[in-house]
Amino acid sequence: VEPIQVTHSIPETCALAVTTDHGIILFTADFKFDNTPLDNKKTDIKRLAELGEEGVLLLLSDSTNVERDGWSESESMVGPSLHTLFAEAPGRVLVTTFSSQIHRMQQVITAAHETGRKVAVAGRRMDQTVALCQSMGYIKIPEDTYIRLDKASQYRPEDLVILCTGSQGEGRAALSQMSREEYNRLRINDGDTIIYSARAIPGNEGPIWRTVNRLVMLGAHVIVDHPTPIHVSGHGHKEEIKLMLSLTKPFYVAPVHGEPWHQKLFEEMLIEMGHPKHRVFVLENGDTLNLDDEKAWTEQENLSGEVFFDQSGSIAIQSDTLRERTQLAHDGVVVVSLGVDREEGTLTRKPTIQAQGFCGDQQDLDSAVDDLVESLAKLSPPEVSHDDILKDIAKASVRRSLSRLTRQKPVVIPVVD
Repeated sequence: VEPIQVTHSIPETCALAVTTDHGIILFTADFKFDNTPLDNKKTDIKRLAELGEEGVLLLLSDSTNVERDGWSESESMVGPSLHTLFAEAPGRVLVTTFSSQIHRMQQVITAAHETGRKVAVAGRRMDQTVALCQSMGYIKIPEDTYIRLDKASQYRPEDLVILCTGSQGEGRAALSQMSREEYNRLRINDGDTIIYSARAIPGNEGPIWRTVNRLVMLGAHVIVDHPTPIHVSGHGHKEEIKLMLSLTKPFYVAPVHGEPWHQKLFEEMLIEMGHPKHRVFVLENGDTLNLDDEKAWTEQENLSGEVFFDQSGSIAIQSDTLRERTQLAHDGVVVVSLGVDREEGTLTRKPTIQAQGFCGDQQDLDSAVDDLVESLAKLSPPEVSHDDILKDIAKASVRRSLSRLTRQKPVVIPVVD
Protein backbone atom coordinates (compact mmCIF):
# COMPACT_ATOMS: atom_id res chain seq x y z
CA VAL A 1 0.00 0.00 0.00
CA GLU A 2 1.54 3.29 -1.14
CA PRO A 3 0.33 6.68 0.15
CA ILE A 4 0.28 9.47 -2.46
CA GLN A 5 -0.04 13.10 -1.44
CA VAL A 6 -3.24 14.86 -2.51
CA THR A 7 -4.57 18.30 -1.62
CA HIS A 8 -7.57 18.53 0.69
CA SER A 9 -8.76 20.63 3.63
CA ILE A 10 -7.32 18.07 6.05
CA PRO A 11 -3.48 18.09 6.21
CA GLU A 12 -1.59 15.04 4.96
CA THR A 13 -4.54 13.58 3.06
CA CYS A 14 -3.31 10.71 0.88
CA ALA A 15 -4.59 8.66 -1.98
CA LEU A 16 -3.80 4.96 -1.58
CA ALA A 17 -2.32 2.80 -4.33
CA VAL A 18 -2.77 -0.88 -3.49
CA THR A 19 -0.65 -3.26 -5.56
CA THR A 20 -2.31 -6.67 -5.97
CA ASP A 21 -1.62 -9.77 -8.02
CA HIS A 22 -4.18 -8.53 -10.54
CA GLY A 23 -3.01 -4.93 -10.77
CA ILE A 24 -3.05 -1.56 -9.01
CA ILE A 25 -6.18 -0.39 -7.20
CA LEU A 26 -6.11 3.36 -6.58
CA PHE A 27 -8.36 5.04 -4.02
CA THR A 28 -8.21 8.81 -4.52
CA ALA A 29 -9.53 9.82 -1.06
CA ASP A 30 -10.93 13.39 -0.97
CA PHE A 31 -8.85 15.36 -3.44
CA LYS A 32 -8.51 18.53 -5.49
CA PHE A 33 -5.81 20.09 -7.65
CA ASP A 34 -4.96 23.31 -5.80
CA ASN A 35 -1.94 25.18 -7.15
CA THR A 36 -1.77 27.48 -4.12
CA PRO A 37 -2.71 25.33 -1.10
CA LEU A 38 -2.31 26.88 2.32
CA ASP A 39 0.43 24.42 3.38
CA ASN A 40 2.11 24.44 -0.08
CA LYS A 41 1.62 20.67 -0.38
CA LYS A 42 0.20 20.02 -3.84
CA THR A 43 -1.31 16.84 -5.26
CA ASP A 44 1.51 14.60 -6.49
CA ILE A 45 0.64 14.73 -10.21
CA LYS A 46 3.95 13.14 -11.20
CA ARG A 47 3.36 9.98 -9.16
CA LEU A 48 -0.25 9.68 -10.32
CA ALA A 49 0.91 9.85 -13.94
CA GLU A 50 3.56 7.19 -13.24
CA LEU A 51 0.88 4.89 -11.84
CA GLY A 52 -1.17 5.51 -14.98
CA GLU A 53 1.76 4.32 -17.09
CA GLU A 54 2.24 1.28 -14.85
CA GLY A 55 -1.45 0.43 -15.28
CA VAL A 56 -4.29 1.15 -12.84
CA LEU A 57 -6.73 -1.74 -12.79
CA LEU A 58 -9.40 0.05 -10.72
CA LEU A 59 -9.87 3.68 -9.75
CA LEU A 60 -12.11 4.42 -6.75
CA SER A 61 -12.66 8.14 -7.23
CA ASP A 62 -14.14 10.94 -5.15
CA SER A 63 -17.31 12.07 -6.97
CA THR A 64 -18.64 14.73 -4.59
CA ASN A 65 -18.38 17.76 -6.91
CA VAL A 66 -18.80 16.09 -10.29
CA GLU A 67 -21.87 18.26 -10.99
CA ARG A 68 -19.78 21.46 -10.71
CA ASP A 69 -18.18 22.54 -13.97
CA GLY A 70 -14.64 23.85 -14.24
CA TRP A 71 -12.09 23.90 -11.43
CA SER A 72 -12.50 24.43 -7.70
CA GLU A 73 -11.16 27.64 -6.16
CA SER A 74 -8.02 27.61 -4.06
CA GLU A 75 -8.31 27.47 -0.29
CA SER A 76 -5.95 30.45 -0.12
CA MET A 77 -8.69 32.67 -1.63
CA VAL A 78 -10.75 32.49 1.59
CA GLY A 79 -8.24 34.34 3.79
CA PRO A 80 -8.51 37.78 2.12
CA SER A 81 -12.32 37.59 2.21
CA LEU A 82 -12.32 36.82 5.92
CA HIS A 83 -9.85 39.66 6.52
CA THR A 84 -12.19 42.15 4.81
CA LEU A 85 -15.29 40.92 6.65
CA PHE A 86 -13.52 41.02 10.02
CA ALA A 87 -12.30 44.56 9.36
CA GLU A 88 -15.77 45.78 8.38
CA ALA A 89 -17.81 44.01 11.07
CA PRO A 90 -19.01 46.47 13.74
CA GLY A 91 -19.11 43.93 16.58
CA ARG A 92 -18.30 40.32 17.34
CA VAL A 93 -17.70 37.89 14.49
CA LEU A 94 -18.64 34.23 14.79
CA VAL A 95 -17.33 31.84 12.14
CA THR A 96 -18.67 28.33 11.83
CA THR A 97 -16.99 25.65 9.74
CA PHE A 98 -16.24 21.93 9.86
CA SER A 99 -14.24 20.78 12.88
CA SER A 100 -11.89 18.97 10.48
CA GLN A 101 -11.27 22.06 8.31
CA ILE A 102 -7.78 22.74 9.63
CA HIS A 103 -6.70 25.18 6.91
CA ARG A 104 -9.91 27.21 7.30
CA MET A 105 -9.39 27.54 11.03
CA GLN A 106 -5.84 28.72 10.38
CA GLN A 107 -7.10 31.40 8.02
CA VAL A 108 -9.66 32.58 10.59
CA ILE A 109 -6.90 32.87 13.19
CA THR A 110 -4.59 34.71 10.77
CA ALA A 111 -7.31 37.15 9.65
CA ALA A 112 -8.28 37.82 13.26
CA HIS A 113 -4.68 38.60 14.18
CA GLU A 114 -4.27 40.90 11.18
CA THR A 115 -7.41 42.86 12.13
CA GLY A 116 -6.53 43.14 15.81
CA ARG A 117 -9.08 40.64 17.09
CA LYS A 118 -8.74 37.87 19.66
CA VAL A 119 -9.90 34.33 18.84
CA ALA A 120 -11.89 32.02 21.11
CA VAL A 121 -13.36 28.61 20.31
CA ALA A 122 -16.91 27.43 21.09
CA GLY A 123 -17.51 23.72 20.70
CA ARG A 124 -15.70 20.83 22.36
CA ARG A 125 -14.69 19.01 19.16
CA MET A 126 -13.26 22.14 17.54
CA ASP A 127 -11.49 23.14 20.74
CA GLN A 128 -9.83 19.72 20.87
CA THR A 129 -8.87 19.94 17.20
CA VAL A 130 -7.28 23.39 17.55
CA ALA A 131 -5.29 22.30 20.60
CA LEU A 132 -4.08 19.10 18.93
CA CYS A 133 -3.16 20.81 15.65
CA GLN A 134 -1.31 23.58 17.46
CA SER A 135 0.74 21.05 19.39
CA MET A 136 1.64 19.25 16.14
CA GLY A 137 2.39 22.42 14.18
CA TYR A 138 -0.54 22.21 11.77
CA ILE A 139 -2.03 25.41 13.19
CA LYS A 140 0.10 28.39 14.15
CA ILE A 141 -1.47 30.89 16.55
CA PRO A 142 0.30 34.25 16.94
CA GLU A 143 1.13 35.28 20.47
CA ASP A 144 -1.68 37.00 22.42
CA THR A 145 -4.29 36.02 19.79
CA TYR A 146 -5.99 33.00 21.38
CA ILE A 147 -8.16 33.42 24.49
CA ARG A 148 -10.38 31.04 26.42
CA LEU A 149 -14.09 31.39 25.73
CA ASP A 150 -14.87 32.19 29.36
CA LYS A 151 -12.58 35.24 29.07
CA ALA A 152 -14.39 36.67 26.01
CA SER A 153 -16.64 38.89 28.12
CA GLN A 154 -13.57 40.84 29.19
CA TYR A 155 -13.07 42.17 25.64
CA ARG A 156 -15.00 44.62 23.50
CA PRO A 157 -17.25 42.94 20.90
CA GLU A 158 -15.31 44.55 18.02
CA ASP A 159 -12.14 42.85 19.31
CA LEU A 160 -13.45 39.26 19.13
CA VAL A 161 -13.75 36.38 16.67
CA ILE A 162 -15.40 33.16 17.85
CA LEU A 163 -14.74 29.92 15.99
CA CYS A 164 -17.68 27.60 16.58
CA THR A 165 -19.11 24.23 15.63
CA GLY A 166 -22.54 23.84 14.04
CA SER A 167 -22.07 24.59 10.34
CA GLN A 168 -24.39 21.69 9.45
CA GLY A 169 -27.16 22.52 11.92
CA GLU A 170 -26.17 19.73 14.33
CA GLY A 171 -28.53 19.93 17.29
CA ARG A 172 -25.89 19.69 20.03
CA ALA A 173 -23.28 21.88 18.31
CA ALA A 174 -22.37 25.24 19.86
CA LEU A 175 -23.95 27.51 17.24
CA SER A 176 -27.21 25.53 17.19
CA GLN A 177 -27.47 25.78 20.96
CA MET A 178 -26.75 29.52 20.78
CA SER A 179 -29.58 29.95 18.27
CA ARG A 180 -31.95 28.32 20.80
CA GLU A 181 -30.45 30.37 23.66
CA GLU A 182 -29.37 27.15 25.36
CA TYR A 183 -25.59 27.67 25.25
CA ASN A 184 -24.67 28.98 28.69
CA ARG A 185 -21.10 29.91 27.77
CA LEU A 186 -22.06 32.45 25.08
CA ARG A 187 -25.18 34.33 23.99
CA ILE A 188 -25.94 35.84 20.59
CA ASN A 189 -26.06 39.63 20.80
CA ASP A 190 -27.80 42.15 18.57
CA GLY A 191 -25.20 43.22 16.00
CA ASP A 192 -23.15 40.01 15.92
CA THR A 193 -21.90 38.93 12.49
CA ILE A 194 -22.08 35.19 11.84
CA ILE A 195 -20.22 33.73 8.86
CA TYR A 196 -21.10 30.26 7.54
CA SER A 197 -17.74 29.19 6.13
CA ALA A 198 -19.03 25.81 4.95
CA ARG A 199 -21.22 24.27 2.29
CA ALA A 200 -24.36 22.36 3.27
CA ILE A 201 -23.96 18.61 3.03
CA PRO A 202 -26.96 17.26 1.05
CA GLY A 203 -29.77 16.54 3.50
CA ASN A 204 -28.68 19.11 6.10
CA GLU A 205 -30.38 22.12 4.49
CA GLY A 206 -33.39 22.04 6.81
CA PRO A 207 -31.50 22.10 10.15
CA ILE A 208 -29.07 24.71 8.79
CA TRP A 209 -31.80 27.16 7.74
CA ARG A 210 -33.74 26.66 10.95
CA THR A 211 -30.59 27.67 12.82
CA VAL A 212 -29.98 30.63 10.49
CA ASN A 213 -33.52 31.92 10.98
CA ARG A 214 -33.27 31.67 14.75
CA LEU A 215 -29.97 33.58 14.69
CA VAL A 216 -31.50 36.33 12.55
CA MET A 217 -34.40 36.64 14.98
CA LEU A 218 -31.87 37.16 17.79
CA GLY A 219 -30.48 40.18 15.94
CA ALA A 220 -27.45 38.65 14.22
CA HIS A 221 -26.26 39.52 10.71
CA VAL A 222 -25.83 36.08 9.12
CA ILE A 223 -23.66 35.60 6.01
CA VAL A 224 -24.19 32.31 4.19
CA ASP A 225 -22.98 33.55 0.82
CA HIS A 226 -20.78 36.42 -0.30
CA PRO A 227 -19.41 37.90 -3.56
CA THR A 228 -15.90 36.96 -2.39
CA PRO A 229 -15.18 33.39 -1.24
CA ILE A 230 -15.98 32.60 2.39
CA HIS A 231 -15.82 28.90 1.61
CA VAL A 232 -14.24 26.73 -1.06
CA SER A 233 -14.66 23.00 -1.35
CA GLY A 234 -11.96 20.49 -0.52
CA HIS A 235 -13.28 18.30 -3.36
CA GLY A 236 -12.30 18.80 -6.98
CA HIS A 237 -14.80 19.93 -9.63
CA LYS A 238 -15.49 18.16 -12.91
CA GLU A 239 -12.29 19.22 -14.71
CA GLU A 240 -10.17 18.05 -11.77
CA ILE A 241 -11.91 14.68 -11.79
CA LYS A 242 -11.26 14.45 -15.52
CA LEU A 243 -7.59 15.26 -14.89
CA MET A 244 -7.38 12.44 -12.33
CA LEU A 245 -8.86 10.06 -14.90
CA SER A 246 -6.47 11.26 -17.61
CA LEU A 247 -3.44 10.87 -15.36
CA THR A 248 -4.26 7.41 -14.01
CA LYS A 249 -5.90 5.84 -17.12
CA PRO A 250 -7.87 3.23 -15.16
CA PHE A 251 -9.34 0.10 -16.75
CA TYR A 252 -12.25 -0.07 -14.28
CA VAL A 253 -13.76 2.92 -12.46
CA ALA A 254 -16.08 3.12 -9.46
CA PRO A 255 -17.21 6.58 -8.25
CA VAL A 256 -17.36 6.75 -4.46
CA HIS A 257 -17.76 9.37 -1.71
CA GLY A 258 -20.91 10.88 -3.16
CA GLU A 259 -24.66 10.54 -3.27
CA PRO A 260 -26.22 8.23 -5.90
CA TRP A 261 -26.89 11.38 -7.95
CA HIS A 262 -23.17 12.21 -8.03
CA GLN A 263 -22.28 8.63 -8.93
CA LYS A 264 -24.75 8.63 -11.82
CA LEU A 265 -23.41 11.94 -13.16
CA PHE A 266 -19.89 10.53 -12.86
CA GLU A 267 -20.90 7.50 -14.92
CA GLU A 268 -22.46 9.74 -17.59
CA MET A 269 -19.30 11.88 -17.71
CA LEU A 270 -17.13 8.77 -18.15
CA ILE A 271 -19.26 7.51 -21.04
CA GLU A 272 -19.03 10.96 -22.69
CA MET A 273 -15.24 10.68 -22.33
CA GLY A 274 -15.35 7.36 -24.21
CA HIS A 275 -14.97 5.00 -21.27
CA PRO A 276 -16.89 1.74 -21.85
CA LYS A 277 -20.02 1.59 -19.72
CA HIS A 278 -19.47 -2.06 -18.76
CA ARG A 279 -16.23 -1.05 -17.03
CA VAL A 280 -17.96 1.50 -14.74
CA PHE A 281 -19.41 0.28 -11.44
CA VAL A 282 -21.92 2.39 -9.52
CA LEU A 283 -21.86 0.74 -6.11
CA GLU A 284 -24.25 0.86 -3.19
CA ASN A 285 -23.29 0.48 0.45
CA GLY A 286 -22.76 -3.22 1.09
CA ASP A 287 -21.87 -4.13 -2.50
CA THR A 288 -18.76 -6.22 -3.05
CA LEU A 289 -16.75 -5.48 -6.18
CA ASN A 290 -14.76 -8.54 -7.24
CA LEU A 291 -11.89 -8.55 -9.73
CA ASP A 292 -9.79 -11.32 -11.24
CA ASP A 293 -7.47 -11.57 -14.25
CA GLU A 294 -10.35 -11.61 -16.74
CA LYS A 295 -13.38 -9.76 -15.37
CA ALA A 296 -15.01 -7.70 -12.63
CA TRP A 297 -18.45 -8.22 -11.05
CA THR A 298 -20.49 -7.10 -8.08
CA GLU A 299 -22.23 -9.03 -5.34
CA GLN A 300 -24.54 -7.70 -2.65
CA GLU A 301 -23.43 -9.84 0.24
CA ASN A 302 -22.35 -7.54 3.10
CA LEU A 303 -24.70 -6.05 5.66
CA SER A 304 -24.51 -2.28 5.92
CA GLY A 305 -26.42 0.55 7.46
CA GLU A 306 -26.56 2.64 10.60
CA VAL A 307 -25.44 1.40 14.00
CA PHE A 308 -26.66 3.43 16.96
CA PHE A 309 -24.79 3.73 20.25
CA ASP A 310 -26.06 4.89 23.61
CA GLN A 311 -24.69 7.99 25.34
CA SER A 312 -21.86 5.95 26.83
CA GLY A 313 -20.58 5.33 23.30
CA SER A 314 -19.89 1.65 23.99
CA ILE A 315 -23.29 -0.07 23.94
CA ALA A 316 -24.99 -0.71 20.61
CA ILE A 317 -28.75 -0.06 20.65
CA GLN A 318 -30.86 -2.84 19.17
CA SER A 319 -33.87 -2.17 16.95
CA ASP A 320 -36.38 -3.32 19.59
CA THR A 321 -34.91 -0.83 22.06
CA LEU A 322 -35.27 1.96 19.49
CA ARG A 323 -38.90 0.99 18.94
CA GLU A 324 -39.54 1.10 22.69
CA ARG A 325 -37.94 4.55 22.95
CA THR A 326 -40.07 5.83 20.09
CA GLN A 327 -43.16 4.40 21.75
CA LEU A 328 -42.21 6.02 25.07
CA ALA A 329 -41.71 9.37 23.32
CA HIS A 330 -45.08 9.22 21.57
CA ASP A 331 -47.41 7.58 24.11
CA GLY A 332 -45.63 7.41 27.49
CA VAL A 333 -45.48 4.54 29.97
CA VAL A 334 -48.07 2.84 32.17
CA VAL A 335 -47.12 0.69 35.19
CA VAL A 336 -49.68 -1.92 36.35
CA SER A 337 -49.26 -3.26 39.91
CA LEU A 338 -50.79 -6.58 40.96
CA GLY A 339 -50.83 -8.06 44.48
CA VAL A 340 -51.00 -11.89 44.64
CA ASP A 341 -51.30 -14.56 47.33
CA ARG A 342 -49.43 -17.33 45.52
CA GLU A 343 -50.38 -20.08 47.99
CA GLU A 344 -54.11 -19.37 47.61
CA GLY A 345 -53.91 -18.36 43.96
CA THR A 346 -55.89 -15.16 44.55
CA LEU A 347 -55.40 -11.42 44.16
CA THR A 348 -54.87 -9.55 47.44
CA ARG A 349 -56.09 -6.21 46.14
CA LYS A 350 -57.50 -4.47 43.12
CA PRO A 351 -54.85 -3.72 40.42
CA THR A 352 -53.51 -0.15 40.34
CA ILE A 353 -52.15 1.89 37.43
CA GLN A 354 -49.61 4.71 37.35
CA ALA A 355 -48.91 6.63 34.13
CA GLN A 356 -46.17 9.01 32.93
CA GLY A 357 -46.24 10.83 29.58
CA PHE A 358 -49.67 9.37 28.80
CA CYS A 359 -52.22 11.79 27.35
CA GLY A 360 -55.39 10.03 28.54
CA ASP A 361 -57.29 10.99 31.70
CA GLN A 362 -57.91 9.11 34.94
CA GLN A 363 -61.23 7.80 33.68
CA ASP A 364 -59.44 5.97 30.87
CA LEU A 365 -57.04 4.39 33.36
CA ASP A 366 -59.91 3.37 35.65
CA SER A 367 -61.70 1.74 32.71
CA ALA A 368 -58.52 -0.16 31.83
CA VAL A 369 -58.35 -1.45 35.41
CA ASP A 370 -61.98 -2.63 35.25
CA ASP A 371 -61.28 -4.48 31.99
CA LEU A 372 -58.21 -6.07 33.55
CA VAL A 373 -60.20 -7.25 36.58
CA GLU A 374 -62.67 -8.97 34.25
CA SER A 375 -59.82 -10.72 32.41
CA LEU A 376 -58.17 -11.84 35.65
CA ALA A 377 -61.47 -13.23 36.98
CA LYS A 378 -61.37 -15.86 34.24
CA LEU A 379 -58.06 -17.32 35.50
CA SER A 380 -57.82 -20.44 37.67
CA PRO A 381 -55.91 -20.31 41.02
CA PRO A 382 -52.83 -22.05 39.54
CA GLU A 383 -52.78 -19.49 36.72
CA VAL A 384 -53.07 -16.59 39.17
CA SER A 385 -50.07 -18.01 41.07
CA HIS A 386 -47.95 -17.91 37.92
CA ASP A 387 -46.23 -14.49 37.57
CA ASP A 388 -45.52 -14.76 33.84
CA ILE A 389 -49.18 -15.52 33.05
CA LEU A 390 -50.34 -12.57 35.14
CA LYS A 391 -47.88 -10.21 33.46
CA ASP A 392 -48.89 -11.32 29.96
CA ILE A 393 -52.60 -10.91 30.76
CA ALA A 394 -52.06 -7.49 32.38
CA LYS A 395 -49.94 -6.16 29.52
CA ALA A 396 -52.30 -7.36 26.79
CA SER A 397 -55.48 -6.24 28.56
CA VAL A 398 -54.31 -2.76 29.53
CA ARG A 399 -52.75 -2.08 26.14
CA ARG A 400 -55.92 -3.23 24.36
CA SER A 401 -58.16 -1.09 26.57
CA LEU A 402 -56.10 2.09 26.28
CA SER A 403 -55.73 1.66 22.54
CA ARG A 404 -59.52 1.36 22.21
CA LEU A 405 -60.23 4.30 24.51
CA THR A 406 -57.48 6.75 23.49
CA ARG A 407 -55.91 5.41 20.28
CA GLN A 408 -52.58 5.44 22.11
CA LYS A 409 -50.24 2.53 22.72
CA PRO A 410 -48.10 3.36 25.76
CA VAL A 411 -45.42 1.02 27.00
CA VAL A 412 -47.13 -1.19 29.64
CA ILE A 413 -44.98 -2.54 32.48
CA PRO A 414 -46.69 -5.10 34.75
CA VAL A 415 -45.35 -5.56 38.30
CA VAL A 416 -46.41 -8.51 40.48
CA ASP A 417 -45.76 -8.56 44.23
